Amino acid sequence: MFVPVNPYGGGALPPQNSASGLFASAFDAVTALPPRLGKVVWNLHNRYGVPLDIALGNVLGVLSFVCQGVSNALDSKGDPMPQSAIVHVVGVPFSGKSVSFLRLMEPVEKTMVDWPHQWDFEDSTPQGIKRVAPVLGLCAHEEGDAFFQTSLGRDLALQISLRDGRVPVVTRAKRQEDDRKKKGVTRFTTIVLIQPDRYDEWLNGNRRKAVGSGFLQRVWMVRSYLKSDKSAIGRYPQSEGGLDGWDERVPELLELAKANGNSGLANLHASEVASDASYVLNLAQQRIDFLDAQGVFREASAMAARYHERASVLAGMFHLYEGEGLVIDRVSMSAATVVADYLAGQWLSIVFPPAPPSQVELDAGELLPLVHVLLRESNGSGIRESEVVTCAKNLNLAPARTKAALRRLYDAGHFRLKPRTINGRVVDMIEYPPRLI
Repeated sequence: MFVPVNPYGGGALPPQNSASGLFASAFDAVTALPPRLGKVVWNLHNRYGVPLDIALGNVLGVLSFVCQGVSNALDSKGDPMPQSAIVHVVGVPFSGKSVSFLRLMEPVEKTMVDWPHQWDFEDSTPQGIKRVAPVLGLCAHEEGDAFFQTSLGRDLALQISLRDGRVPVVTRAKRQEDDRKKKGVTRFTTIVLIQPDRYDEWLNGNRRKAVGSGFLQRVWMVRSYLKSDKSAIGRYPQSEGGLDGWDERVPELLELAKANGNSGLANLHASEVASDASYVLNLAQQRIDFLDAQGVFREASAMAARYHERASVLAGMFHLYEGEGLVIDRVSMSAATVVADYLAGQWLSIVFPPAPPSQVELDAGELLPLVHVLLRESNGSGIRESEVVTCAKNLNLAPARTKAALRRLYDAGHFRLKPRTINGRVVDMIEYPPRLI
């Protein structure tokens, strides 16, 4: 079981999340964030009651746009790659998706108002984006179900190209094949806010195509079924000032991005990584590789392979926001590995949700404590299987269901069935396995 390490002390962080406890929870991820950025997430929670998953997802999405024009990250081969991201924030109505997103966008809107080029592509078509060939771009949709019905929402290949830093450019060339060969450099982030039922509907219709194309493996996604907790408003006064810090730091980073954009991103550098930070990342990747070898990532091994990429981009973003010098240090990377782990768990639980338990598994879970009680009462001498069948009728379990559930418990090693001869008759007795006696 995964036990994420808190880079700020206090020992191990308790695993509390989805994907069978193998991955970090939202609380783990938010707690692991560097101080200034963590305060932003808690301030959103304190001010609006927004669930941590939603607050974190929106922060990561907007921060990606803010940082993408400032520097690159390094992939596993040491080559530069964009810090752009595709982020899907999945939350129920009244979960604070929009209010937290709009609050985070306030300094972005103010800072980008004098940018002479188009950067906001909320309602753009693929043809429009190709025609503009943006240097810095953001497509943010508060109504995700509407986005997936647009031509851009359906064009997974273009979304991949934009996120990977290349955009096909429409020219006046007469030959259409010439148009397809021309590509410009871009930094483009996509943020989609959507309700769980709408997202599941889209996934059910597009899962195979989206996974097969590699699109979904590039998506950072978070999901919460919680509404905004009004009782949480004002509960964390120590977080106040986080959004004020956001309002100060975001314009500073965007001014750097605009300067780089004016030079066509030609001077975009990749942040170096300290040796001890590289060690932390490699160790985390080894753990993900082990889980992949165990079949945890099932039909999407590429998701596991992209862990290094996600953690590197996150580390670069954290490093820039905190303003911690020229080299990504161990603290930023440690935080990034926990957040990347959380995103991996979210991705698995959303894209490949676990199958609901069968009736026999539910029956076995209900029967397990009853058998333990009866065995303790027998002082270890064992109990007749027929006695369990009789007692289980009080749980509204028919004999056939009880025996099927008991077989599941035998197979799982909880108990064993051993025939005994009692008064000349062979009786099936339930006992603890030798190792449990």
